[in-house]
Amino acid sequence: MVGAILAWTRHGPAAGDYRAAMAAGRYDRAAEWARADAEAGDPAAQTVLGNLHYLGLGVPANARRAAELYHAAASRGHAPAQMNLGHLYGQGLGVPHDALRAFGWYHHADIAGSPVAEYYLAQIGTEWTLSPLQRATAVETWRRLDDLVAEGL
Repeated sequence: MVGAILAWTRHGPAAGDYRAAMAAGRYDRAAEWARADAEAGDPAAQTVLGNLHYLGLGVPANARRAAELYHAAASRGHAPAQMNLGHLYGQGLGVPHDALRAFGWYHHADIAGSPVAEYYLAQIGTEWTLSPLQRATAVETWRRLDDLVAEGL
């Protein structure tokens, strides 16, 4: 099996390769390089940059900025960002604590194919005591991703 070869310079990964910078622990460079792709609308880069802001790696910790980046990626149907945004709503980090909105984002992550979304959808009824009626109402209210995205942060 042929392995991938990373391009390295004396300063680390090749310019613009935020994935390699992340793998090398160069979070400041990863943030710098992911920012360009995130600003161009790449949902994977938006999610990575959101993760860096959430964790405070290479950039100051900022849950609100993470939520903004996740929202941008989630609005494009990116399941990992939808999951992360659900987590933020579930914890009230960077956004208001809102179990129904968390449920809505988990629901759309499930539709987008996230294998872990189903777990969170099952847990949300017991941990946050959302009734079956509340869950059904949330599904109906946010049937389309555009409806949930329109709610903003």
